Amino acid sequence: MVDGITREDLWPAVAETLARLAERALLRGVRQGYVPREEELMVLRGRIRTSAQMSRHQGAVIPLEVAYDEYDVDTPENRILRAALVRVAGLPRLDRRLRGRLQHLLGRLTGATALRRGTPLPPWRPSRLNSDYQPALRLSELILRTIGGEGASPTASFVVDMAKVFEDFVSTALGESLQRRSAGATHTQYRDVLDEDGTVPIRPDIVHTIGGRPVAVLDAKYKLGTEGDAYPTADVFQMTAYCAALGLPRGTLVYAGSRGDRSGPRVVRIRNLGIEIELWPLDVSAAPRELLTQVDVLAQHVDAGVAVGLQPIAHTRAP
Repeated sequence: MVDGITREDLWPAVAETLARLAERALLRGVRQGYVPREEELMVLRGRIRTSAQMSRHQGAVIPLEVAYDEYDVDTPENRILRAALVRVAGLPRLDRRLRGRLQHLLGRLTGATALRRGTPLPPWRPSRLNSDYQPALRLSELILRTIGGEGASPTASFVVDMAKVFEDFVSTALGESLQRRSAGATHTQYRDVLDEDGTVPIRPDIVHTIGGRPVAVLDAKYKLGTEGDAYPTADVFQMTAYCAALGLPRGTLVYAGSRGDRSGPRVVRIRNLGIEIELWPLDVSAAPRELLTQVDVLAQHVDAGVAVGLQPIAHTRAP
């Protein structure tokens, strides 16, 4: 628990986000692809697996050990998405409507092989063909890494770093919302360097670029500060460094708030540098749709401030 926020507060919002992303992924239908198969058949299909044929059938003509590619829905992308939907559909505290949407999505993916608990996720490669799936797949991988296997009580097997869950949730939901409303591209875990020699790496959670140029930077923090209303000094230092390295006059720290946090966004103005650090709370105890609306409001705020990111930092002197 963090300041009255329990680990259960965030999961309904994660489930709602996955449902939305999966619905968008499947909007044009369930994606099909060529899936490699190896089978024993009575007729030739594809190519004969010579070594398997010789070792298993000792020169017999039939059956044939063959390998071929089949065009169907049993792709790595659909397997991963189905597995994540199964996991979140078993979570507690989901409302009936959301659970129904998850079951409907699962019904559309019945042609995808169910992944066994503990087996590695099948590899997939981002491409133009699966671009509609990519936001849903990234969140699915987070869910499958975080939530334990299927069963009557998935939460019983949680071994959860909630800070990581929150940070990945914000990166996924905010990145997807920004991508829908703003020109340019949104990057998560953006790699850059702080110094001119390139020896000090930085990796902000979210950077939005236009024409390859950073115009907004955000970092998600599950817990901000240590006591009372104290400013998170280390986090502010870190975001100041991000802004300086990326040449931006403003950065945003997004943190897990609660209904008791009524202060709203705050701004820390850095002396002599002309940099502002926004502290932006998200009430993770809110209903899933309300939490995602908060994310959309933040994305709208960031998009409105993109013009600020296009301006050079104005260095100021302390009075």
